[in-house]
Amino acid sequence: MYLNTVVEGEKKQNPGGPEWAEPKLAANTRWNDEDRKFQETILLAGLVCGKAEVEASKSFRLFALQIAMGITQNKPDTYDKSRFELIAKSIAVATSIRKELETDQAT
Repeated sequence: MYLNTVVEGEKKQNPGGPEWAEPKLAANTRWNDEDRKFQETILLAGLVCGKAEVEASKSFRLFALQIAMGITQNKPDTYDKSRFELIAKSIAVATSIRKELETDQAT
């Protein structure tokens, strides 16, 4: 979301302006850091969770990467068009993990 905000701000205020280089670099760096952390989480989940949880997480990550690439390539409405599918994939990850941890079962 932060990455999209920076790119959208640049388009509205001064496309290609030098004042946007630093915020775009910061947004990309932040995105890369979060992606790296999520990759590490997927690896750790692979040690303790089943295949379904890992596959759901990988699917979510790959879809998020596609969105990020669209945003950074200045494709209009990439985030808006993908938002609902991103939410669905996020819910799929959470549901799969809850099932694996058996947190949805009544005690």
